[in-house]
Amino acid sequence: MQLRPSSVNRIPEDVQRLLKLQEGDDDTLEVASDEIRLSYFDLNTQEVIDLINLPETSGLTSLPAWSQDGSRLAITRLTFDGITEIFRGNTGLANTLVRDTLGQLPPAENPLLQGNVVDVFDLSDRSNVRVSQLRAGEGNGDTFGSVSWSTDNQLLMTKMQRPARLQGRTYPIYAYPESSYVRFYNNALQPVGEFVAPEIAAPNFMNSQFVSPGEVIFDGISGLSGRIFYYNVGTGEFREISNRSGYYTQVFASRLSRQLVFLYTSFQNPPELYRDSWEGGALTALTYNNVELQQMSQTQVNEVAFTLQDGAVRRGYLVQPAGAPFPPQNAPMVIWQEGGPGLFMTSTWATNVESPYVLLPNFGISVLVVPLPGREGWGPEFYNGLAQPGAFGSIDIDEMAQIVRQMHALGWTSPDRTGVTGCSYGGYFTSQSIVRHPDLYAAANTQCSLLDTLVEWQTGFTWFMSYLIGTSPPLSVDTFLGNSPLYGAENVRTPTLIFHGDFDFLPVSIAETFHERIAATGTTVRMLKFQGEGHGLGLPENQITAAQEQITWFRRYLAT
Repeated sequence: MQLRPSSVNRIPEDVQRLLKLQEGDDDTLEVASDEIRLSYFDLNTQEVIDLINLPETSGLTSLPAWSQDGSRLAITRLTFDGITEIFRGNTGLANTLVRDTLGQLPPAENPLLQGNVVDVFDLSDRSNVRVSQLRAGEGNGDTFGSVSWSTDNQLLMTKMQRPARLQGRTYPIYAYPESSYVRFYNNALQPVGEFVAPEIAAPNFMNSQFVSPGEVIFDGISGLSGRIFYYNVGTGEFREISNRSGYYTQVFASRLSRQLVFLYTSFQNPPELYRDSWEGGALTALTYNNVELQQMSQTQVNEVAFTLQDGAVRRGYLVQPAGAPFPPQNAPMVIWQEGGPGLFMTSTWATNVESPYVLLPNFGISVLVVPLPGREGWGPEFYNGLAQPGAFGSIDIDEMAQIVRQMHALGWTSPDRTGVTGCSYGGYFTSQSIVRHPDLYAAANTQCSLLDTLVEWQTGFTWFMSYLIGTSPPLSVDTFLGNSPLYGAENVRTPTLIFHGDFDFLPVSIAETFHERIAATGTTVRMLKFQGEGHGLGLPENQITAAQEQITWFRRYLAT
């Protein structure tokens, strides 16, 4: 959840926050410092019409949705007294978000449900603006997300989010919903239908927009790829438009030409703008800004699947140097995990050290990308998998260990040719992997890593740790110690390269202590502390330095 102040100059104060929100991202929460006054501002006449005053404990949680004729406006908001608790460092068992994520708040008392409202403004008569409301607390227990009007102004579509329901926790968890669907309302704000499908169930990374009076376009994460889907409200027709693996974003639709324009990228395609018809099959590039970059990159991509001991199947991608055999033959290979957790893992372009699945294969080192429990796009059970009792700190780490041992048995790679890397939660995954499985990996590069869940619960994103671990330090300090790589550093036998910024919100001092504890075992360890960098490396010169270090490290220790 991204927080930022609202400051727009030379626009009436009445409408500053609304205009600022319109420029933002879907995951932005705009928090009032005093109160929020929503107003209508006519750019032609300079007229300002007050719509509603919201209390200081309110935040706007969706972009404004205007009807085609400008007569109606809908917006989703959240109001509750503890809204400032979303800031990092607001800790304690009394924190509303902590109680929610531990499953201690009955829905009737949970402000994340009861304070979730869609305000709908009727502007057809500007001298008498009418406001109606949809309140989540009066519904089926699901909350409202983004909103969209049909192009004939007759239907309002709301994204609905189902709260997580986790084993061992008494009540639903609203801070981290487990799935989504859409609901339709008529002009009287009476529900007239819903559309539920597993392909559009990603709780955070799924968008929906009306593109005609009765047609909807969805875009978001489903399985290994970003995808685009078409839905007809009247006939029930539902189909996929996208026809290649990769990531589609910034999807815009033209109802007159029945065309889509979007940004598309994949492991082998740097970002470019494309267009396609609503029927699909007419993909056409609109920009060619990165053609030379695409030609320079020499990789190949194959889908892979592994069956675990419990029968579960994990699917992913193997990115190799171009021309490498598939299946691979004793290839130097690095296991990579995304940050988050919860963030999706799909085929997309990146060349930074935090996501080196294009970088390393161009220097002779393959990268395995396999989403494990806790990721979007695979359904609620998979998404909740990391937060089930006893799962955090082990389930995904141990599943990957099974996969790596399968690859060793198949001859795809070998114990002296397998590495692991990632940033943020990916750094945690890397660090915890070499603690739990000290003889499995030949080299590790942990970056901007969460290393101490006890400190994070005490001083950081307390509610997130509560959601993931399902308890608190006063009740189970051993659990926090056991799933913190810092306190298992004496087990590390893997040569380890550490990257960390000195302004990272995850304290660099903890990374330095991790380095010292590994060094005390006699294991090879090297740490680069980047001055002025935060969570990940933003400066190009630091990316270049880190890339050289990363490539050199894996070449040295993966028997290349």
